[in-house]
Amino acid sequence: MELRRENGPESLGIIFVQTRATCYALRDWLRHSTNEEMRCLNAEAFTGIGAREDDGGITQSEQNAIIGRFRDGKIKLIIATSVAEEGLDIPECNVVIRYNRIGNDITTVQTRGRSRKWGGVSLLLGSKEIVQREQTNVKRSKMMTEAIQQIQKLPQQDIDLRISQYQREAIKDMEIEEAAKKSMSEEKINAHFILQCATCRELTVDSKHIRILHKMYRVIIDPNFMENVKIGICKISPKIIDGIEEAEKIVCKRCRNYLGRLLKYRGCIFPSIAINSYQCITDGNQVTHYKKWKKCPFLVQGMEVDDYKYMFDQVAEDNEAPFDNDAACKQFDDNEKDIDEASV
Repeated sequence: MELRRENGPESLGIIFVQTRATCYALRDWLRHSTNEEMRCLNAEAFTGIGAREDDGGITQSEQNAIIGRFRDGKIKLIIATSVAEEGLDIPECNVVIRYNRIGNDITTVQTRGRSRKWGGVSLLLGSKEIVQREQTNVKRSKMMTEAIQQIQKLPQQDIDLRISQYQREAIKDMEIEEAAKKSMSEEKINAHFILQCATCRELTVDSKHIRILHKMYRVIIDPNFMENVKIGICKISPKIIDGIEEAEKIVCKRCRNYLGRLLKYRGCIFPSIAINSYQCITDGNQVTHYKKWKKCPFLVQGMEVDDYKYMFDQVAEDNEAPFDNDAACKQFDDNEKDIDEASV
């Protein structure tokens, strides 16, 4: 507010925050402030279009409307996530504040560029660790500027030659990395195995029911698996990556051992596997514990069309089944009873 007074009543500002939750919380706090000067800012949240509306995302038209009102001065302050750091035509403003928000040396320069008006100010409000990282970013941005100045002094022919050399080296590194990944994949053992809960040794998952979803998640396609687990509270905000939402965590019904997260994808729920919560048993009864999937030597098949059809059919059957109110109430009571244990 002091910076706005210094720059005049028509000055505009942006506050960058880390999460959408912080974005909306800060907007609501400003809108309902006891300070009339703060309420008159007409603060508005500005988030990305990649997330659903339920998760705090906004549409392209809503983004354009907010930018238009900001340009006209109807909105004096925008609280934004990283989406406003680059690539959007946001008008120049006087004040840019990063609220415990830090990126790298490039985003430091980009964020600072939002305060392009004469006398504009860009500042950081953050913890000691955040401030130290920002100081490092400032030093790196200065080094980057000096490097650009030195490159600009070189003859264009030398610049083109160096760029060509860097491109060839980058392509070579990518080819080596791809070859290494392919080699690791080919070395996987195509054999049957069982995953067993590492705590109670009762819950098991057969390898024939394990698939790789989106080349990233190991999931279970056995509908009977959910009968042996409880759904627990997850204090971490759901993440959506490539249309897959990481939802509640699942724990073993017998021992409350954490087993993974539920993944929601195209109307289906896939239990993911936290491999470090299981022990792996081969047909020869060899027992091994792996902390990461990449250490597991066994081949896991990717999701095929038939697997998706099977999961969708299971959802359709569940929807057609008659609703059992008594069973639903009992399941709810059981979950409420075990909710604290599951959280632990």
